[in-house]
Amino acid sequence: MTTPNKVYGASVRLRYSVTVNFLFRILSMFASLLFVVMVTRRLPVDEFGIWTMILKYVNYTLPLSVIFAYWLPRTISRGINTAKTGLMLAVALSFVALAGYVVVVYMASTYFEQPLIPLLLAAIIVLENYINQCLYAISTAHAPQYIGFAQFTLRVLQVILGFPLVVFYRWGLYGVVLSTIGARMGVLLLLLLVNYKVISESKIDFKVAKSWFKKSWIPIYESLLSVLLALDVLIVRSIVGSEEPIAYYGVSISLMGLMIFSTQAAPALYARLLAKRDVRDVVDVFWLMYMLSFPMVVGVLIHAETILAVYNIKYVVASHVARIFSASSLLLLLVSILGTTLKGLEVRDYTSEDVNLRETVLFKVPTLNFLSIIIYLSSLAILSRLFHHDVLAVSLLWGITYCSRFVFLIVTLNWLLKREFSVSLPYGLFLKYISRFLVASIGIVAVKFAFPIEPQISIYPLLKDLALIVLPSALAYFSTLYVIDPKMREFVKAAWSHASSFFDRFQG
Repeated sequence: MTTPNKVYGASVRLRYSVTVNFLFRILSMFASLLFVVMVTRRLPVDEFGIWTMILKYVNYTLPLSVIFAYWLPRTISRGINTAKTGLMLAVALSFVALAGYVVVVYMASTYFEQPLIPLLLAAIIVLENYINQCLYAISTAHAPQYIGFAQFTLRVLQVILGFPLVVFYRWGLYGVVLSTIGARMGVLLLLLLVNYKVISESKIDFKVAKSWFKKSWIPIYESLLSVLLALDVLIVRSIVGSEEPIAYYGVSISLMGLMIFSTQAAPALYARLLAKRDVRDVVDVFWLMYMLSFPMVVGVLIHAETILAVYNIKYVVASHVARIFSASSLLLLLVSILGTTLKGLEVRDYTSEDVNLRETVLFKVPTLNFLSIIIYLSSLAILSRLFHHDVLAVSLLWGITYCSRFVFLIVTLNWLLKREFSVSLPYGLFLKYISRFLVASIGIVAVKFAFPIEPQISIYPLLKDLALIVLPSALAYFSTLYVIDPKMREFVKAAWSHASSFFDRFQG
C-alpha cells in the first residue's frame, strides 16, 4: 500500500462535525419542507407521484458512482490522497450513466404513459449527481461538516429557484426539475471551493484507478442494492395501477428524511473508525443520533394529521402511514450505526493487496442487505396483490413491511459484528439513553394537549400554529433532558466552551 502522508480521518472532530451538521440540518429541514409544500400544493397528486418516480429513475443510474465514492473515504481518511483520481472517474462515468438513464426513462415513459420531456430534462441531474457524489466522499474523509453545509445550500437553492418556477410561473413538473438542476449545480460549485485544498494536494494516479476498477464489484454490488430497493415503487404501481400509494409513500419518506438528519453523524464516525478503530466513538454517535432524532419522531407521531395538512389536506388520510414510516426511522438509525461500525473496523482491504474481498465485511454487510430487500420486495408484492383494491391498506402494509426490513438487519448485523470482530455494542447503556429520551419527550406530549391544533386547508394559519408549538416543545424536551441526563450537561458545557472560544477568536 502507498505510505500515508496525512491521516485526514484522525483530525475529524466528531462532536463538532455532528453539531454543525445538526444545525445545518435543522435549517435544511425547514427549507426542504417549504420546497415539498410548494411541490405538493402546485402539482396534482399524479404529477407528484411522477416526480417521486423521476427521483427513483435517477437513483437507478447511480451504481457506477460507487466505483470512486466508495474508496475515496477509505483512502483519504487513512492518508492516501486520491481526490483528483476520484474526480477524473466521476466525470468519465457520468456520461456512461447518462446513456443508461435515457434508456430507463424512455421505457418508463412508454410503459407508464408518463411525459417524456421532463424525464429527459432530468438527465442533467444524473451528471451533477456523479460529481457531487465524488465531492461528498472527499468531504467525508477530512471534514464531514461540509456535507451538512452543502445539503443546506441545496435545500435553500431549491426554494429560491422553485418559488418563481413552480409557484409564480406555474411551470409544474418542469419547474420542479429545473429548480432541482439549478440547486445541484450550486452545491457542486460550493463543494469544489471548500475541498479545493485537498483536491489541489492530490494527483491523478492511474494505478489507483485501475485498482478501484479491479475491486469495483464490491461497491457496485452494494450500490445495486439501492437500485433493487427502488423497485418497490414500480411493484406497487404495476400491481395497484395508481400513483396514489406512491404519493403517500413519497410524502412519508419526505417526513422520514427530516427525522433521520442525525445520520449526518455517520460520515464522521466512519472517518474516525477508519483512522483510529476506537469503538468508544460509537457510543457517542448513538447518543447524538437518538438525542436529536427522538423529539422529531415523537412530534410526527402526535401531530401527523396537522403536518400532512401542510403538504396538502389530501394527505391527511395517510396519517397512520406517515406514523409507521416515522417510527421506522429510529430503527434505520441503528442500522446506520451498525453498518458504519462494521465497515470502519474492516482493515483487510487496506493491509493486504491480494485479500479476497468476499471474506471481508465489505461483502458480507451488503449480502445481508440483499437478503433483507428480497424479503421486503417479495412481501410487498404479495400484500399489494392481496389488497390492491384498497390503496390505503396497501400504503399501511407498505410501511409495516418497510419497518420489518430494518428489524431483520439489526439482528443480522449484530450477529456479524460479534462474529467478525468479537465486538458487542453496549445495548444496556443504549436502553438507558432511550429511557431518558422517552422521559424528556413527555414535555412534547404535554404541549400537544395544552395547545391542540387541527388540520385545515389554509396553509399560513397552519404553519403559524405549528411554529408556535415548536419552540415550547423543543424547550420542554431539551431542558428536561438537561436535568435528567449527565451526558446532555457535558455536551452543553462542551458546546458552550467551543462557542466561547470561537467568539473570542472572532473578536480578537
